[in-house]
Amino acid sequence: MSRHWILLLGFLSLSWFWASRADAAQVCQDVMVGMSPGGNGLAPHAIYQTQCAWVAGAIAFDVRTRVYSAAWNHASADEALDAAIAQCGRHCVGQSFYTDFVWVAMADDDSAYGVSLKSAEDALRQCTFSGGRDCAVVLGGSSTAAPVYWGFSALSYDPATGASGRSFERRRRSVAVAEATERCGAPGCWTFAYQGGYAAIARSADGRLFAEWTPQKNVLINAERKARSACKRATGDKECKIVMSAGPEAVADDTARFIEETKRQLEHELERIEREHGKFPADAEQ
Repeated sequence: MSRHWILLLGFLSLSWFWASRADAAQVCQDVMVGMSPGGNGLAPHAIYQTQCAWVAGAIAFDVRTRVYSAAWNHASADEALDAAIAQCGRHCVGQSFYTDFVWVAMADDDSAYGVSLKSAEDALRQCTFSGGRDCAVVLGGSSTAAPVYWGFSALSYDPATGASGRSFERRRRSVAVAEATERCGAPGCWTFAYQGGYAAIARSADGRLFAEWTPQKNVLINAERKARSACKRATGDKECKIVMSAGPEAVADDTARFIEETKRQLEHELERIEREHGKFPADAEQ
């Protein structure tokens, strides 16, 4: 029976994500308000004044499809909300705001969500109190910047066979876990899920596994060091070894492999069609 160890929501990769409270946002710029007449040997020059204005933002999302959109740097909250909904679709839930940040938590089973202008923790509480299962903060927005979606990645490893599998940047934790476990393909696959950054799995001499994760701003070696330390503390085994690790760089590798696999499948399908039906007319004329 496969065992799934799911990382609870911790410190995510962007430092502002865990700001304790959102503050109202202003955009300031220097505006020319006149010209100096010059004199006493000085040439005329522009006179500037710093002018600030409150700016509004909005975020819109569909819990079921995880489609989302946002608007920022708008003059009014209504204007920002209309823009976000227009991009996302009328079926989407929308929230406008004048604050620096907004956080959105969603249940893994799409049963609930939470939106907070205060903190990520508050969004998570709202989602949980609404009956959501396995809620996680996945979306962040700002009245002055583009939104960010924090996807889920997973590593899966079987200590008995050495089989492994991984999944990157999926919209739901359960999808990342299922995909990594399936790719691992062995009965004893042990799966660790995380959001962003780097992760590593360490194995003790007796086959026990320990996983750790670090934010994106840290390097892979930090995740490996943490996993090895956790293994040593729990087992006393000074020879704990890293058996699997991954970071953002692996996403590109995973995508490249997917493209190559898809290309090979298409080539095989084309060969099958040619065997059964002959070459396409364009090929036959050449």
